Amino acid sequence: MKTRGYNKKSNKKGWDEIPEFFTMFLDYYLEYKYPVLALIMIISFNGIPLGANFYVAISGVLASTNDRPFFPLFLFVWAIAILGDLSCYGIWNKFGCRIMDNRERYSRIRKGIRKAKVLLNKYGKFTVLLTKFPLSGLGPYMAITAGITQWNFRLFAFLIIIGDFIWTSVYLSIGYFFAESWEEIIALISSLGQGGAIILLLIVLFLYIKRKRKK
Repeated sequence: MKTRGYNKKSNKKGWDEIPEFFTMFLDYYLEYKYPVLALIMIISFNGIPLGANFYVAISGVLASTNDRPFFPLFLFVWAIAILGDLSCYGIWNKFGCRIMDNRERYSRIRKGIRKAKVLLNKYGKFTVLLTKFPLSGLGPYMAITAGITQWNFRLFAFLIIIGDFIWTSVYLSIGYFFAESWEEIIALISSLGQGGAIILLLIVLFLYIKRKRKK
């Protein structure tokens, strides 16, 4: 099965920045589609950095280049994002203290929790939205922190629904509506750090305006 616009042997600028895992993901996604994307998202949202932003954007590109409708994919990604955040909250709410007993192994998670707590002290409940976009790299740590500190579940779920709607809108739309420039955009996503999504969004808006002027 081939996908219009995709070439694994492409030497265009930006491919050096794309993870090797991309090729395996693409092969499995073309065969199994949604379950593969869901698995990557849930793992990423539970604190294992597989790069959900990157693969959601890739899925948007593939849907666009194969003329598949945007809305069903949007609903699916949004639902899985919510499920991923809520599962992370639930796991850390129940087992967080026991997990964190292993101090050496989970030093990275401790650092992420500290950053999330700093933002919580500064921005309060709005931190949940900030860590979905633009600080999406801290998203899992916010869910972990909320679970460990036994945040009000209903409040957390309400904010997550809004935050994941924004997150899905940004990354899926980038892939779907700008598929013609997908290699450059995907390479940029893969190399961005925390907060870099703002720069990405500005670039996307610039491309959109430029395209409108050409028409």
